[in-house]
Amino acid sequence: MIILLRNLFIIVLLSFQLCACAALSSATPKKAFSYSSFNKPRHNDKAIESPDMWYRLRESFSWDIPSENPLVVMHRNQLVNKVNYFPVLTQQAQDYIYHVVESLEARNMPVELALLPAIESAYNPFAYSRSHASGLWQFIPSTGKIYGLAQNEEYDGRRDAIASTQAALNLLQYLHNRFNGDWYLALAAYNFGATNVEKAIAKNIQLGKPTDYWSLPLPEETRHYVPKLLALVDIIRTPDSYGLNLPKFRNEPTIAVLTMNGPFSLAQAAQLADVPLERFRRLNAGYTQSISPRKGPFQLILPIANTESFQQKYAQLQLNPPNIADQPVVAAADTSKAHRVQQGETLWGIAHRYQVDVNRLAAWNNITANSPLQQGQTLNLFTDQ
Repeated sequence: MIILLRNLFIIVLLSFQLCACAALSSATPKKAFSYSSFNKPRHNDKAIESPDMWYRLRESFSWDIPSENPLVVMHRNQLVNKVNYFPVLTQQAQDYIYHVVESLEARNMPVELALLPAIESAYNPFAYSRSHASGLWQFIPSTGKIYGLAQNEEYDGRRDAIASTQAALNLLQYLHNRFNGDWYLALAAYNFGATNVEKAIAKNIQLGKPTDYWSLPLPEETRHYVPKLLALVDIIRTPDSYGLNLPKFRNEPTIAVLTMNGPFSLAQAAQLADVPLERFRRLNAGYTQSISPRKGPFQLILPIANTESFQQKYAQLQLNPPNIADQPVVAAADTSKAHRVQQGETLWGIAHRYQVDVNRLAAWNNITANSPLQQGQTLNLFTDQ
């Protein structure tokens, strides 16, 4: 059954919201910290119905941005001067951001948070950090498990755009409640850990210092984390002020979610849907092998434009779900696999081993040919070996 992201997500998202509220109700609010003031999210029909996603975002923004803050200024200048930053971000976010915005609005959360994956992963579901964080929202393994993201040899929920978004919003809602409605502190805790932020607050209380985000003794990464997000929000809010003409960005769902009751070959499903395997793998990044896990049901994410054709071909071939994984891969060149990086390996060496171009290998994993690799990092390959 196809779930179109605009019409039916609200029902699904509200069920997630109820689960989140149950978790939040068990969390006892901490001491009354001083915090920045935030306006309530404003979601209007004009913004929702606009054909442009950038317009929808800026019309829904509700935070007062400290645009003259030195750290915000620094990161804003870096983003404005970064070549191709917004074209690349637009391309990578186009399949996901509509769902993220809809999810935020269903929970009455600030739409500014839709830009958090841009800061965390550049909206790349395959993004992987030195701390073993993975996916759009960069969950580390332990936090991912706490928030219901399964991780095994066949599936990593942290890389599943739909599942990880709901988990991230559950976590952000919890942190927002824990820090008494201060989104800056909640975001600091998302990056640094709630307990660590509370320790920084306690230290400032002992010293008689303010306990807002800007005053806390936080590590460098966390001190820059919120300003990076605010800088991006500020640019999108008034791009003309910074001499930018943002790329076209459609405000419409581009993907649909199908329910599959049995395992399937990713390469064959991609062929039936007439979707290039690289894009198919990106949409279904949660699956870490060439076939889905054998126990279902499963979610299959496809471009909306390809779902009807996929269903017709699926029915014509009479492929019942339990047998999909047994079908031969249709083209050896489309075979996909994952390579776990070993100590001392380089991207050039791995490319030579699999006889693929190093630049293509880098592009498949949204890195550069000279990017350092981390032991245990997973690289996606599309090769006939």
